[in-house]
Amino acid sequence: MIKFTIPASKNIGLNTLILVLSTASTFAQVGINTLEPKATLDVNGTMRVQDLPTKSGNFLLTTDSDGFVSKFKSYLLYDVIGDIAEYPVELTLNGNETVDNLNLGLSSIVVIPPFVEAKVIINYSVPVGTALQNYPPSTYVGIRFIKQGVEMEEGSRKVTLVSEETGSNNNISNMNTISNIYIETFAPSSEERIFNYEIQGYIEQYVESGNDPYEYRFSMWDNTGPNYNWGRATLTSQIYIK
Repeated sequence: MIKFTIPASKNIGLNTLILVLSTASTFAQVGINTLEPKATLDVNGTMRVQDLPTKSGNFLLTTDSDGFVSKFKSYLLYDVIGDIAEYPVELTLNGNETVDNLNLGLSSIVVIPPFVEAKVIINYSVPVGTALQNYPPSTYVGIRFIKQGVEMEEGSRKVTLVSEETGSNNNISNMNTISNIYIETFAPSSEERIFNYEIQGYIEQYVESGNDPYEYRFSMWDNTGPNYNWGRATLTSQIYIK
């Protein structure tokens, strides 16, 4: 086996290096600043590469403890989409009533490019509660997670609002925050794919008797006055491809 060594102090052009490497039948291994190359190209020192072309591939280079370079394919972040609530969404219910499609104005359009495997991760966080001194007896509130008009149950969540005693004078709202992470993986396709994800408010109210009105509020307490640390509802999508 013939080995070829380039001293560290020797400056050579890229074309020269390519010529050296292309003569593999003569020089099986090329070393830079080393007399004992152990790979086709063995560099003992730092390396700088300029004017690299931009490619759509997702191979990453890594080195082991001995400095040998290898490549592996991993998910890379392709896009991030965020939506933040701009106003509270209010609804008043009477008696036994269920609403499962309350428009919260939060959605995300995800675009997946062709010929790649993709992983979509969607996170939402939505404050929800009642008006002050407005305590429905038994109520579920929640979020329906919708993809292309169809509920994805693994993305939906609901909680129980705990009722206060009748006639309570506490000047508080019965409030909770509903959050979840939805993950979906897509196999490669020859065509670009576009999906619309959205979240909708859910209220399931049970009243043993009477028809008193109860007011619910989603996304925040107020967008102009005090928000009382409710925060604002958010919907964030991250798209990874490989």
